[in-house]
Amino acid sequence: MLPVISRWKCLALSAMALTSPFMAGCTAEPVRETPPAAVRQERATDSLKMAKLYAQWKQHHTGTQMPLDLGDAEQYAFLMKRLEAAGNTPANSPRLFSSLAQQRERVLAQKAAGTVKAAEAATEWCAHLLPLEEVAHGTNATSFHGSGYLTCAGGADYSYVDFNAYSTTAERQEFQLLSTTATEAYLAKTLETDPLDVVLDAGPDRVLYYDSVGMAYDEASGRVETYYSTADTTVLLLPPGLNFDHPRDLIGGTLAGNAIRTCLERGSATGALDCDYALAKKDTVGNITAFAGGYTGVAAVNAPTSLTARRWMPDTAAYWPTPGTFSSSKLYLPAQGTYVTGLPSNCTVQSVTSEVSIILLSAGGRCKVANVPAVPGQTVLTGSLPLRPGVDASSLPFNGLMDLGTDCLGHEQDVAMQAFTTVNATCPRSGGGFSPVKRVGFRRLAVLDFKNSCLAAGTRVLRADGKSVPVESVKVGDQVLTHVGGRALTVTTVTKGTESQPLVRLKAGKGRDVLVTNRHPMVSRTRGVVVAGELEVGDVLLTRDGEAALTSVERVPYKGQVYNLTLGTDAELVNVGAKEHTLIANGFVVGDARMQTDLERQKHPPVPANVLAALPAAWHADYLNSRAHRP
Repeated sequence: MLPVISRWKCLALSAMALTSPFMAGCTAEPVRETPPAAVRQERATDSLKMAKLYAQWKQHHTGTQMPLDLGDAEQYAFLMKRLEAAGNTPANSPRLFSSLAQQRERVLAQKAAGTVKAAEAATEWCAHLLPLEEVAHGTNATSFHGSGYLTCAGGADYSYVDFNAYSTTAERQEFQLLSTTATEAYLAKTLETDPLDVVLDAGPDRVLYYDSVGMAYDEASGRVETYYSTADTTVLLLPPGLNFDHPRDLIGGTLAGNAIRTCLERGSATGALDCDYALAKKDTVGNITAFAGGYTGVAAVNAPTSLTARRWMPDTAAYWPTPGTFSSSKLYLPAQGTYVTGLPSNCTVQSVTSEVSIILLSAGGRCKVANVPAVPGQTVLTGSLPLRPGVDASSLPFNGLMDLGTDCLGHEQDVAMQAFTTVNATCPRSGGGFSPVKRVGFRRLAVLDFKNSCLAAGTRVLRADGKSVPVESVKVGDQVLTHVGGRALTVTTVTKGTESQPLVRLKAGKGRDVLVTNRHPMVSRTRGVVVAGELEVGDVLLTRDGEAALTSVERVPYKGQVYNLTLGTDAELVNVGAKEHTLIANGFVVGDARMQTDLERQKHPPVPANVLAALPAAWHADYLNSRAHRP
């Protein structure tokens, strides 16, 4: 069985010019001998059958991950063989095999009763992706790194993914297995195999075909998801690549937890600047204003000018209007750069498609980019990347603001952007005639995040000199009081912006009343640090004068500015606990921007050190068997 806690579990085969240096990082089972030719041929034949089934499925579906039908005898047998090839057996993985058998019986019963539900109709839980990069090009061969990738929202009790590479031709008449790798995990949110090294001779009739099985299981709900995904690329000698000018890290590189950061309706306006991109408004004469409402697009920061002025200033040459009407409920991200297709310039591009996913690293799952309709008559189809026609087939520019769909991310929650592209073309043959050519591109950008959380303008903040002042008048360098024994902390950053969603109004005894955004951290006597939107009447909060029970919690519309502060210099924070990054706002003890970030990250903890304690008992035998195979 594949051991898992080390995260990577690999089983590797070699063929043709394949080398396997990646095996040095695998700590799973003993290295196996290359299977006999008959076994290799059986695996290739099975995948060839599945590839044809996948092609039929694609004719009626727009997705890339085909749900395996466990009620179909051939698909079920295919899955069993894949698991066996990875070292899983009913003896060492009893819960895995019993759960699949039970799921098969349920599907067969549903088929008999005519109550089978379409898998696509269910809410997406897991995404099954196949990253592939061309990493080296010789005089007659090309090297690839490929992997199987699975990400499940909230994680899964058990997850598995593999990756298999084949040599074939455009006609798909025969598969030759080149290499395979697999990994499994318990309580993981994202799972990826080690990158598989594959080397293939180049030529217009040589195709690298790769496929993957992904599987996830949740014990509490009994939910089982099994997927089959494939992709292929013509093997040429010209390297492709997705080269991004935006998004990229522009500012904040010296700050802790730095990421490629897009500040949504609010962000760091003065002090320690960390917004690479921000929602902004561009007027009719070209002036760009961020954090002030009336947003029409996204602007990049002018880092040199901003660092000199110690306030956020836009790059006037890097502004992207929103596609259609701006919506505060959506995530936007600029995409500017060049897609080098790896095609000779004399080829003719037939179509280009792309998909960009925002992968939640700490929570699993993804935000999916909304597809933009193609412009009628346009040769190059517009997918998730804002692709444009190029001068020739060798490269295609992209430049625009991507609509990432409804905001599904928490405050400063780490994500990765994964972009996949596919270009179909016809290319002249050296001996005459034309060949169909398909090329794929992949690029991963990490870490990215998005920023939100604040207090309403007019909220009174208690300074170290004892004066109560509006939050909007607080400046970088001012000192404000925390709730800890009269301690004062220096303001290092002022965040400001707007909020399109209703704010939370909290009322307590002695006329205390504060208006905060839904995700702003408050300090409760019994519940610790909790976001405002989760509070209820009767919760006891800390205040300047002690404790007070909430008498009212309501949502109220709000159209004004909102603000937040980041407190504490490095020297001041040496003796300050994580729950002491606070200020006093309208008499309530509330968290600063740093506490908000810490709170959001705590909601998505990593895999616990004691996996067995957190894992459902039904999976204990599988898990312990997997541990027994570790060196």
